[in-house]
Amino acid sequence: MEKRPTHYMDLETFERAIDCIRLVRERDEALRKLHNKYMSKPAVDELANHMESRLVEALSYAVGDTGSWVSYFVYDCDLGADPKEVRIRGRQYKLRTVDMLWKIINLTR
Repeated sequence: MEKRPTHYMDLETFERAIDCIRLVRERDEALRKLHNKYMSKPAVDELANHMESRLVEALSYAVGDTGSWVSYFVYDCDLGADPKEVRIRGRQYKLRTVDMLWKIINLTR
């Protein structure tokens, strides 16, 4: 019986996908500022939030992230802007880069 791969994405593609989430956030923020400057009602964040959460889900699946590390990196660590210390197999890691996220996912698979 052939063993199924635990992930379907390489590091380079993973980095580009995380950059896509950054870009969605940056564009959303710029549009929200413009909207709030010229409109009387505040902007609604639904579309960007929905896109971001679907990207996080797809990335988690594609890299075999069973520990919700992609979600933790995107939301809790703010894509590395607010790095957090995590302990895995008795070692401390500072989760601040996509490379470190990739390492942590592979260590916990």
